[in-house]
Amino acid sequence: MYASYTVSKYSRDGRIQVLDSQIQWIQNTMDTIKENVATELGYDIELERLASVTDERESILLQRSVKKQLSKWSVQSDHLVNYAVYLQKGEIMVNGCATDSAYDNWRKAGGKLLKFAIEEAEKGRWLMHDLDGETYLIYVRRNNDMYMFSWMQLNQLLRSVDNNAFGEDYYIAVTSKENVVYSGSEKLKEDRIDLSGVSDDEVSVSLLKGYTVIRRPGTEDYDFTLVIHEQNVMNLLKFQFVAGMSITILGLFLLIFLYFLYRTLVHPIQTFTENIDRLNEDEGYSVATHYQINELGKASEMLANLVSRIKNLKINIYEKTLEQQKIKMDFLTLQIEPHFYLNCLNIIYNMAQMGKDKEIQELSKNVSAYLRYIFKSNENMVCLGEELEHTRRYLKIQEIRYKGGFRSDIHVEESVLDAKIPPLILQTFVENTIKHAMTFDYETKILVIVRRVKIHGKYKLELIVEDNGEGFQADIMEKLNRKEDISHDGKQIGVMNVIKRLGLFFGNEAEAEFYNKEDQGAGVRLYMPFIWNEEEKDELITCR
Repeated sequence: MYASYTVSKYSRDGRIQVLDSQIQWIQNTMDTIKENVATELGYDIELERLASVTDERESILLQRSVKKQLSKWSVQSDHLVNYAVYLQKGEIMVNGCATDSAYDNWRKAGGKLLKFAIEEAEKGRWLMHDLDGETYLIYVRRNNDMYMFSWMQLNQLLRSVDNNAFGEDYYIAVTSKENVVYSGSEKLKEDRIDLSGVSDDEVSVSLLKGYTVIRRPGTEDYDFTLVIHEQNVMNLLKFQFVAGMSITILGLFLLIFLYFLYRTLVHPIQTFTENIDRLNEDEGYSVATHYQINELGKASEMLANLVSRIKNLKINIYEKTLEQQKIKMDFLTLQIEPHFYLNCLNIIYNMAQMGKDKEIQELSKNVSAYLRYIFKSNENMVCLGEELEHTRRYLKIQEIRYKGGFRSDIHVEESVLDAKIPPLILQTFVENTIKHAMTFDYETKILVIVRRVKIHGKYKLELIVEDNGEGFQADIMEKLNRKEDISHDGKQIGVMNVIKRLGLFFGNEAEAEFYNKEDQGAGVRLYMPFIWNEEEKDELITCR
């Protein structure tokens, strides 16, 4: 329909881009809050001292210092975000309210927010909480008996992303994936909009009711739905009706004209069509020249030349496709997670503020070696010994980052160190284990086993990575074992990257098994051909 096309082409695309940029700003703000909370709980020496100090005067000074840091972060976010720390031992509460309005809000709702934060501390994600008619967005982390949480008023957050690109009459509703409405429920009811019928990344236009609904996936488990009341929709409908009637009348004249063409050109065109069919079947087709219409004869000659060019083009496209697959393979192999390096730089900065020179040297050395391994070459195969050393460096970086929050054990047979494997295979699964199994509630244990085994008369390389975390979700584990792609929105691509590369290198000779241990934890077992000399894979690699 013409009206739908007009609204879609010239309005919705620009609004979607603006909405996506605002959602990205919110995501960046929430990611920064997570980093601030993790940094404060994990690396603030004064907070650690405050948890154990007994002198009242020193305790007051330490509380002031912690409050200063929390207030600094609040100021950096234009007072949109507030922070608080609660020490269960001694019942010490420190808030970072930097304005009178923020402090008044804390006096009214602080106690209830604290109670909610303590109850939900184990979930480790952003949560919505309704309190006294106001909806709060809360993030809380726990380290032993220390709780740190950050909160924002949802309506205040939405007001900060107001944009004239949406027009004059609009509102933004925030919902869960299950369509629980946290903001804008009254307006949705007034407009009679049922979001259960609008999926992520969907744009719905109701011309009769006069509004546009744009639903976009947002942060964590929440979606943002933009509802815009279109003032000119009815005018577009009137124009569409007039245009439709005009097209109908023109269509009648066109039918009369087509009937005339049919009567005068049908036979030459049928002959031309028969020659086209012969052209498809016979590569040595000879162009006919007996057409009554000279233009059709010329068109037949042009078609013969065009088919020849298409055949050459197919060959070129096939060769370029192979080249693109190689480029894609190199990209997947060398893909880097930017948040990892940003976190390392943030940790080094905080260590520098605390004067931990020795730890800075150790972390910098390992990060440098880690990056050197990533960027040193574009080899398709590397020595297992190098991959193991790279993995140990990665674990060392994480040990410094999490302060002994996990323990790793690596058992490798001496005979397999010269074996060759695709790069970043082992490190990807170890990284995945830390991302999904790491917790402050208990010590995370990571076990890595690499050995040579004999299966059906052939030696194979077996790699095992296990942890004592919560294990795989049943549906995720089933998809992984069926080699179904679980990546989405640029996330969870690491494991699928490994599976695809193993398939490209070894085909059916490579196997991946994902399982949950009987006691607790997840595990992955990889099998691949045991390659240790240059002749077996045409790879000139010197391991020692």
